[in-house]
Amino acid sequence: MKHSLLFLLLSLPLLLFSQQPKHTLSPAESKAQLERLGNVLREYDGLGRLYADELIPVWKRYVVKKPGRYEEFFYKYGLINLDCELLLPCEYSYISTQKNSDLIFVTKDTLMGFVDRNMNWVVPMIYRDIYSETEWIGDMFYCGKLVVEKNGEAGVIDTTGKLLLPCQYDYCDFLSDNLFCVYNEYNNTHGGINLQGDTVIPFDYTRISNIGGGENFILVRQNDKYGFVNSNGKVIVPCQYEDFNYCWNGKVSLEKDGKWGVLDTLGNVVLPFIYDNGLSFYLPELAVMMSPKGCGAINLKGDTVIPLQYNIWFSYQSKSKIAMITHDEAVDIYDSEGHILASYEEMSYDGMDALDEELWIPIRKNGKWGFLDLKLNEVVPCKYDFVAGVNGEYLGNVQLDNGNTALIDSNEHILAQGPYRYISPFGDFYCVSSYDNEYHIKEGFIDSYGNSTFTKAELDSLKIWHKQYLKQRKKEAEQAKREEKVQYDFAPSTGTTSDSTVFYYTEEMPEFPGGPDSLNRYLATHISYPEIAREKGVSGTVLAQFVVSKDGTVKDVTIKVPLYDACDEEVVRAISGMPKWKPGTNMGQPVNCYYQVPVTFRNDEPAEER
Repeated sequence: MKHSLLFLLLSLPLLLFSQQPKHTLSPAESKAQLERLGNVLREYDGLGRLYADELIPVWKRYVVKKPGRYEEFFYKYGLINLDCELLLPCEYSYISTQKNSDLIFVTKDTLMGFVDRNMNWVVPMIYRDIYSETEWIGDMFYCGKLVVEKNGEAGVIDTTGKLLLPCQYDYCDFLSDNLFCVYNEYNNTHGGINLQGDTVIPFDYTRISNIGGGENFILVRQNDKYGFVNSNGKVIVPCQYEDFNYCWNGKVSLEKDGKWGVLDTLGNVVLPFIYDNGLSFYLPELAVMMSPKGCGAINLKGDTVIPLQYNIWFSYQSKSKIAMITHDEAVDIYDSEGHILASYEEMSYDGMDALDEELWIPIRKNGKWGFLDLKLNEVVPCKYDFVAGVNGEYLGNVQLDNGNTALIDSNEHILAQGPYRYISPFGDFYCVSSYDNEYHIKEGFIDSYGNSTFTKAELDSLKIWHKQYLKQRKKEAEQAKREEKVQYDFAPSTGTTSDSTVFYYTEEMPEFPGGPDSLNRYLATHISYPEIAREKGVSGTVLAQFVVSKDGTVKDVTIKVPLYDACDEEVVRAISGMPKWKPGTNMGQPVNCYYQVPVTFRNDEPAEER
């Protein structure tokens, strides 16, 4: 009998970069393939499709997983084809494709390597895995090159596995296509070398980085002061600045003598050094400013065009619009001159990093949901009770009037629908996920002809859960209308924040005593699997949100994504009893900040044992 509690959501390692399904199979062919997929699902613990543009759908390769040595926390992954032939055994820690190549990235224990579509080892597993926990996991190669590490020393390879720079450096990172920062541990200095190993930036600096200004505007640090050089090592801006912000649209904000200003990549002053806070040019003519009162924006003349009253901002691919989000999650869309173009009650996303993959952003207006694209255009009008974006796709999930979840395109054409929680493209099929009536996560596949990998009994069970889910959502919506809307005070004009101001993001985020590992240990030792949930076989994730006060105390614990009442209550109880945290800070001052923690309950007890 096994019962386990996970504190991180363990899901199949997928990176989705496909187009929506192309119906290339006849009804008979589609049904036969779905039958084989059903066999795979029963043989392995879950199944996922590898995607890389339009290459992988032709390969018909599938990621599968089985429990590893410590099965309650880890899985081992393998690769099979549609005939269930094992191409890579289930012994790897991670498997994913690369966005701009036909290589498959695999890791095992602490090592990494690459295989091609024919399962030939292009890069053998001789290099240390330094990527599987990073944001570049699906796009690791830069201009066909990759920094690797072997025996504690770094070098560079290409997509054929050829060594371009031997593994002999204490540290190596890209400055440009053919320019690399390397570290000399003996002298504690950094320099820049080319692919021939020639030194082009002298080893005179304690830091060298490309912060977005291009290969001829490279950040360097000397004597704890920052400046800039070009790709030949020529000084563009002397090392005389105490701090910097990332370079956006050819402009960089720097601090000198306690005041901030802005330079362009030629070293010319764009805004004088008179500001108390750093600025970021997310729009070419508009600088976002963070202050104790909140964030807003000024133009190149220094005039405030967006008031300093917002919590966070977002301008990802748009060069002419910026979204400013208030403390109560409302969002205003501004143009570069400070005019409000649109306003919404809420913009839902999992942080700016997630927007690399989620191409549609859920937004709410008049109590209904729709989608913005990354240029901040409203591509799906706000008329749905529920929506969810699809990673790597210009598609979205919406809740129809009949209660079904549907996958739609930008013309609101329904591609697939049913009593599911989530639908996404999967080659010639659609992958669907939901819960059964015992709260077990269920995944399967459907086609456009009405076939699926679910049995009739499984479908009936999904419908029971879906009916209960819709009833719960209706109950929550009615309760939300009755509750008074929480208001968060903006900071007063004195430049200090009020005690009630709560930030979603801070310059330094709150931290549990001892860091993330200590947080996981606390959860592991303070949360018990509720007996009633265990008996009912409840599995899934609870997402809790709470406020870390400026004095470090935890308060206002709420459940953002519920699972089961007993599980939700257990999570609230454990978090409410946490010790004081290190509070989040803005401008070095402690502030109140939201924090979210996922807690996953998984019941592995076989049905006949319950």
